[in-house]
This record gives sequence, C-alpha cells and structure tokens, in this order.
Amino acid sequence: MKVNLLVIVFLFVSQLAVAQTQIRALEDAQLDYCGDPVEIGSLVLIIREDIPGLKISISNYIHGEDQLSFAETEKIKADWDTNLGSLFLTGNATAAEYRAAVGQVEYTNLAASPTNGVRSVAVTLQDADYLPATGHFYRYINKPGITWTDAKAEAESAEMKYNGLQGYLATITSKAENDFIRDKVTGFGWIGANDVEVEGDWRWVTGPEAGTLFWRGQSNGQRINNQYSFWSAGEPNNSYPQSNGGLGEDYAHVTQNPGSAPGSWNDLRNEGDGPTSQYYNPQGYYIEYGGMTGDPDISLSASFNINVWNIEFDTELDKAICMNDEVQLNHEFVGSYEWFPKAGLDDPYISNPIASPTETTVYKVVSTNGSCVDSAFFTVEVRSLPVVDFGGDRNICLGDSTELDAGVHSIYQWNDGYDQQKFYTSEAGNYSVRVEDEFGCETEAEVSVTVHAYPVIDLTATDTLFCDEMSGQIAVEVDKGQLTWQPLASALSFSSNSNPSEATATDWGTYKTYLTATDQFGCATTDSLNLSFYKTPKSTFSIDSAACYGYNLDVLYTGDGTLEAEYNWFFFDSIYASGTGLTEVNVALGFDSRDNRTLGLMVNEGGCLSDTAWEHIKVIPKMEISALDYDHCEPFEVEFKSDSPEEVVSYSWTFGDGGTSAAQNPAYTYMEDGIFDVGLRIVSDEGCENYGLMEDLIRVNPVPTVETSLDPDSCFDHQFEVRYTGTANPQDTYHWDLSALDAEELVNDPGTGQGPFEVQLLNKPQATIGLQITTAYQCETEQVFFPVKRKPWVQLNADVLEGCSPLEVNFQAIAEDPVDELNYFWNFGQQSAYEAESDAPFRRFGTPDQELVISAVAVSSLTGCADTSWLAQSVRVFPKPSAAFRPNPPEVNILAPTIQFENESQAASSYSWSFGDSIGFSEEHSPSYNYTKLGWFEVELIAENEFFCVDTVTQLVLIAPDRVFPPNAFNPNSSNPENRVFLLRHDGILEEGYHLQIFNRWGERIYEARNEFAGWDGKMKNGQNAPTGVYTWVLVYQDFLGKKQSQSGTVTLVY
Repeated sequence: MKVNLLVIVFLFVSQLAVAQTQIRALEDAQLDYCGDPVEIGSLVLIIREDIPGLKISISNYIHGEDQLSFAETEKIKADWDTNLGSLFLTGNATAAEYRAAVGQVEYTNLAASPTNGVRSVAVTLQDADYLPATGHFYRYINKPGITWTDAKAEAESAEMKYNGLQGYLATITSKAENDFIRDKVTGFGWIGANDVEVEGDWRWVTGPEAGTLFWRGQSNGQRINNQYSFWSAGEPNNSYPQSNGGLGEDYAHVTQNPGSAPGSWNDLRNEGDGPTSQYYNPQGYYIEYGGMTGDPDISLSASFNINVWNIEFDTELDKAICMNDEVQLNHEFVGSYEWFPKAGLDDPYISNPIASPTETTVYKVVSTNGSCVDSAFFTVEVRSLPVVDFGGDRNICLGDSTELDAGVHSIYQWNDGYDQQKFYTSEAGNYSVRVEDEFGCETEAEVSVTVHAYPVIDLTATDTLFCDEMSGQIAVEVDKGQLTWQPLASALSFSSNSNPSEATATDWGTYKTYLTATDQFGCATTDSLNLSFYKTPKSTFSIDSAACYGYNLDVLYTGDGTLEAEYNWFFFDSIYASGTGLTEVNVALGFDSRDNRTLGLMVNEGGCLSDTAWEHIKVIPKMEISALDYDHCEPFEVEFKSDSPEEVVSYSWTFGDGGTSAAQNPAYTYMEDGIFDVGLRIVSDEGCENYGLMEDLIRVNPVPTVETSLDPDSCFDHQFEVRYTGTANPQDTYHWDLSALDAEELVNDPGTGQGPFEVQLLNKPQATIGLQITTAYQCETEQVFFPVKRKPWVQLNADVLEGCSPLEVNFQAIAEDPVDELNYFWNFGQQSAYEAESDAPFRRFGTPDQELVISAVAVSSLTGCADTSWLAQSVRVFPKPSAAFRPNPPEVNILAPTIQFENESQAASSYSWSFGDSIGFSEEHSPSYNYTKLGWFEVELIAENEFFCVDTVTQLVLIAPDRVFPPNAFNPNSSNPENRVFLLRHDGILEEGYHLQIFNRWGERIYEARNEFAGWDGKMKNGQNAPTGVYTWVLVYQDFLGKKQSQSGTVTLVY
C-alpha cells in the first residue's frame, strides 16, 4: 500500500519578536486508505509553547463512513464528534506530546462498501474551523437578538481578530462553503449581504467580495453572472416593507425554520422579527477570516487529502451454469481489473466480465484502485445438459400408437403443452420436447412420427369366375406391399405368393380364399374372395298347353343344369319367374291376344350363363278388361268391366293402390293421385287359372293444396314476402285475390304465377290475401283467404343524444301508419324490465360516464302484435369532472398574503380560477396567488374535462390584518400633507370602536379620537401647538373579524 505521510512539525522558537502559532503540512501531503486503518503522522511548527488543543476535521465528511480516532493518553484526551466529522484533542501537554498524538491519529472507514474519493482533512486550533477549499477560517458567535449592523461591527472589530486576521460577516460564494458552514459552524445567524443600496439588488458588503452583486429581485429573481446563492423557498420576499424607511427586509440571514432547506437563507429586517418570533429572531452571526488586505502571512492549518480506494468483489464467488450458458462475474465497480485465465471471458479487463467456459473453471481477478491492490477467485461450475434419446424416428400404421419417452428429468415441456415424461400418440408429425434437470439445465430434442396407411387391395377388376376350366390366372390390384394367399379348402391351390398367381381347383364349385398385403413397415391388409369353377349349362325345356288351353302353360326344364343353378323364365320379353332350382313353371297367358308371344329360359350355373332359348306360344288367352274413363282428377271413380268366353267362377282384382275386388265388373274410387297398374286373376269352372296385369292403366290427377307462408298467428314486418307452399306446380294457374291491399302496398304483382311476391302494409296493420289454383289438367281448388297481421311499425327519436351529466332527453315514438292503435313500454338502458310510458317520455340521466341503449316495445290493440324498436344511436352521458382544491394555508396575514391553491380535482383537463377579489384569475393547475386586500374572499374553481363538462367548487380564504405600523415622527409643517398628521389605520380596522389617545411625558392626555379615523395634527386640547418632543400613543380598535386589538408606542413631534 502506497502511503504519503503527512509531516506536521512542532517547534518552539523563542527568538521571534511576536509570539505566533504556526501549523503547517508538507506540500502535496496525502495518504491512501485501502481498507485498513491508516495513521496520519505528525510534524508541526509551533512558535509558542502553549497549545490549548487541536481539531482535526474532515471537511467533506460522510456521516456513517468516515472516522478519526486516537488512543487517549494521560495528558491528551480525544473527542470524536460524529455530527461534525471532527476529532478534538485537548489537554495540558507540550508541543512534542501533541506532535506525537497527531501522529497516532488513525483514519478508518466504517462502511462495508466505502465511498470512493478524496477526503479533505484539516488540522487546526479548536477556536475556529478551517475550509481547505477557500483557505479561510470560520467562527460562529452565539448572540441572540443582535442586529445585522451590530453584528457587522463586532465581526470587524479588533477584538474579533483571529491570530492577526481581520474578521468580517461571512460571504458565501460556493455550495462547498455553504455546506461547510452548515455542517461545521453550528448555529443560525447573519451573513454579510444586504440590498440596502438598491432594493432587490443583493450584494456582498463585507470581506474581499464587498460590492459584488450576486442576486437581483425577490424570490422569483435571478442570479447575477451565475454567482452562488441559496435562498429558501419564497425568499427573499421583502416582508414588512413599511420598516427600514420603507425598504422592508434588507439583510441576509441563515434561517432556522425547519420547513426550509438546511443552511438556506432568508431576508430579515435589521433587528429581525423580535424575541417572540419562533424562527426569525437572530441568534448570532458568522465570522469569516482570510483574504483581506493587510492580513499577516500565517499558517494556522495543516490540510491534506486521504484517498479512499475501495475495491469490492461479490460475496458470492462460486457460480454454476449449464453447458453453453454464460454468467456475469462480479459487479460493475471502479478501478482496473485483470482476469486469469482469459479464455471464455468477453473482456478480461473489466470489473464484471461475462464468462462462458466449456468446463468448470476457476478465475482469478486482480484489481487495482489507486495504490490499493486486491484479488479474488471465482469458480464457475459447468453442468452437463440433460440427455433425451428417442431411439430414432418412429413409423407406425394408421390407427396404431407409439410411446414417446423423454427420459427421467425434472421438468418437461412438449410442443403441444403436455408436461409429463412420456405419452402415446397416433398422429403423424414432428414432436419436440424441452426438458430441464434439477439444476435448471435444459435440452431440446425432436422426433418425427410417420403414420403409414395400410395397403389397399382392390378386387373390383379381379376375375373370379372360370367357366369350363379348372384353373386360371388371378390378378389383384394392390397399391403397395407383398401379397400372400390363404385358401380355406384343400381343393384350391395357388402356384405362388406372387401377383398375378395361378389358381387351380380339383373339382367344380366355389372356393373362398384370404389374401394379405404387407408393406415394409409391417402394415398389413387382409381381404377375401370367392373363386368359382363351373361348366356352362344347357337351356332346353318342354311345354304342355293342353291342360288349361287358353288359360296357362305347364313348362319343364330338360337341360343339364343342377338344382343349385338359377333359372330365369321370360314371357313377353320380361322376367316372368326366377329362382334357384326353378325347373318347372306354370305360365298364365294374361290379356294379350297378340300372336307374337314367346317364352324364354336362361340358366346361371355359379355365374356361367347359358344361351337364352326361346319358344313361340300359339295359344290365345281367354280374358279381357276395360274401363269407361282412364284419366281424371282426384277423387276418381272408375267402372271396370271383364269379358271371358267361358264360365268364370272367381274374379280377383288389384287396383294398384292396395285396393282389391272380387266382383266381375267393379266400380272403384281412387282417393289419391298417381298412375296405377290394374291386375285381374280369373278361375274357370274347370279350375283353369289366368292372370293379367295392365300397366299404367289409370291416371288420377292431383288437386293441389292451397297453402302459403302466411301464418295467421304470426306478426310480419311492414314489408314481407308471400310464398306459395302447397303441392301445385309452377306451370299451374294461380288466381290471387289482392283486393284488400292498396295499390302502393303491392311491391310486385304475381299475376297468375306461383310467386313469390312482396307486400308492404303501409296504411293499415292487417289485411287478407286470397288464392285459388287451376292445374294443367284442369283440376281446380277451392278459394282460400289468408289473414295477415303486421308488427307495429315505429321509429324512435331523441332531441339530444349526448351531453354532460345531468343529461335531459325528450324521446318520441312515431308510428308509421295512421290506423294502428299502439301502447308503449320503454327501456332507457338503466333497468332490465320495460315500463309503460307514453309515446313521448322525458328522462333525466344523472349518472355520469355511461352509454345507454334505448328501446321501446310497441303493442297493437288491434292485432295483438308487438315489436321492439331501437334508438338508432345510443345515448351517451359524458363523465363529469370532480372539482376540489385545498388552499394552503386557508388563512394568511396581509404581510405574507400568498396562498398556494392545491388542485385536488379528478378527471379534469383544464381549470379556471377566480380568486374572489375581482382582479385575480388563473388557468394553471395549482396556482399561487398574492392578495393585495384584506378580507374574506370566495375562491371559485371551474374544472373542465375533454368533453367540455364542468364542475364548480368554492371555498373561502381569509387575508387577515397585521398590527398597525406607525410612523416614528411627523411634522405638522411638512411640505408633504401625509406627514402633517399622525394617523394610525389600515384597511382591516373598523371605524366603529376606533379609539386613539395621545399622552405627553407627564401622562396627560392631550388628544383623543373616538369612532372616527382622525389623526393628531400636533395641537393640544387648547388649540396650541404641542412642543417638540416624544409622545406616547395608545390605540384600541376592532378589526373586520370582530377581534378587539390594542397597540401602544411613541412618536416624535418635530417642526
């Protein structure tokens, strides 16, 4: 540690003619503090032997950090003042003993982290304080009640000289000097400035700075040439302007008002405010020594610097990071730094580098601050990252699932938000997970899951039927994978598991086999098919027509088909009968008497089809049917007739709609429209049977329904659509009856068409619409009338849609037609239910800052219909500001008539103030106002927001009178009329109760004024002029607040 020792020399020199004490320090004396206590050292030159004591002070002392200490001896005692930062050494000791004592004084810094910087230390005698920055000495003289002029005279007197130095009221020209006086020179009092020469021009009038102008104006004034000043808030204010010959407060004073900044200044009258004043009665004055012409060249102080060099390292030296992370070592601090090793550091020459090592590393840092050096070791532990092993990407088949396991860790965060170790998924995609171990180290990993579709086997083009062959090639369409065959019967075999493959059967028949396609990922699809191997059958048959000639035929199959084959018999080119093993059939000849009747047969043996064999039938049937009419509108009654040349014992009719009859010539009514087949089965007296079916014989044309979209129970808008909803067709003719509508109410005329068309009920709330329909088959409906009701058609209006609270609104509901009779139920946005009101209600909305949706339900007493109408725009009640303020204070004296108005308004953006005296106005947020009159004043604040809504509040403030300030002399012969009469009054005095008395020096009353403002003109009761001299006056009066006041004093009468 580098230490520059202060050498202070104590010598006794008896040869000098004038005894003089000298204290000197070596040039550039300084020492360094690096954390351990340091001794100051000593060498002092003293010209006289007696030393009353020494004071060692730190001028820029930091409370709670700096400390000077001395181990007391038997002769020298020590006292450390923690408030002043001064160490006092006292005792009856020799110069040599004091020199030794100073050398043993230690400096220590008590802070855990001392403030870096220079401490200025001065060693002086105890009877003054020394400021190295100015090279001057300072003293405080405690003398309550002393005037400024007396203080100036005393400070400059020979008695107040300090070791030959001329004293003067202190001149404070810097913040450092002001802070030193505040902290070291305890007390409050006068300093060497006034504005006596020119009101408002503040000059230093003492010391080397005498005549220097440093401030111009009152509290709102300004510095001159940027010279230092430290006035209290609102100072200087020149209160008591009547005093001092009309000049008021002209003298600078360091205030003791705790409401002011410590060490700040105010202006006072020469005598202050007197002993009754709590804060403005002078307590003394400050003397400064140094810089005056003629001062002796003396050395009364040894000053030197202590350089406090602080080196700090973090208390937490061990760090832990995850691989690839970084950490900051130490914190930002002054001094120079070098770190070892330098690898992994962003800057190894700063106090707080960023470290990102790849393995656990111990870093050494060496710091130098001034002459102080220190070092520390920081360990950075590098932790491995957690490992996630999915074992590669996953391939699964559609519908299957796979387990994704991230391993054992502390925290999991999958990309889908899942937060557990593992889960199953059946969906394709990229899955990522961030895992974190117990140390907070994290890793991200990703796995891809691919979902594969199963192979698709398509058998639609596969040949499975082999006619007249026992083997054949099987080809299957498969989109992917290897094909394998699994026949169920041993009679079927395949040449290989290839595609195509040769299938072979050992016997005729149908055989089932399974086939499986498997892709490279093990996804397999299984299907089955039947392979058929059959011979093609013959289609020969024989016919017997003799048994029931003219009625039916007996037919017998004569080919080689089996009973498992399917037999398809054809008559008149259509299937007559079909079935498995159907080798015998009885064919009814029916009605047709044509001679081109044919009978055919086709045999299907397992899919192998024979040729169709045809035989011509020459037998003519013995049955006919007829009807009087075949085409009519519903309901349609048909009279049927049956003719047969032979005796018939049984008739069986079917009419195609489920109806039947056993009559020979029935009359049958069709109730529903349609096209119907008619069949008849007869049995002769010989038991022969015939059956015939006449397809599409009867047509019954429909009569459509008359239906529309007009529900008689519904209420429609004033314009609505009419739609036909019945069963008629668009090509039918529609006869609309619209006679109940006015011409302008029919938006578009449907004519004879189906529509739709639109109607608007403009002039009435209800009407009827009729309809009759004629179909294309000339089927006609009845005429039907549809009643229709319209909803109330109302428009809502308001005379005002927005405004400030309270907002008054007139509403009106206007019905759009003159016929409807309506009742109204309103909702004004403030309640859930509707309330009955007239068609023109009034509402007053008092709650501010709301938006109201207005609606009304109109109910028709004619139709019973109701509808809700809405005001086109919502009603907006703007928020209202809340005006409030606090006068601080609410009552002031006329001598200090300024009131600060503290604005406490809410939700306002602009302000208008009226201060109640008819001349004072302001638009500031929180103005201050200086009243010029006495009395009660009503202050009004109008607060306005951005919606131009206002709120107003008023408060009374009081400007109270002070005591009367009388003149101390008057001259009845003065050229100035105001000086000819001795009159005591001000605006706060009431004339009623006013009582002024003048007494001479013998106590005789020579003048009196009651209940009038009358002054003394210098005459006695006898009318003669009173002699020159001092007279006593007594004044009793009542002020405008109703308080009784009394004052007394003296006045000098001159001529």
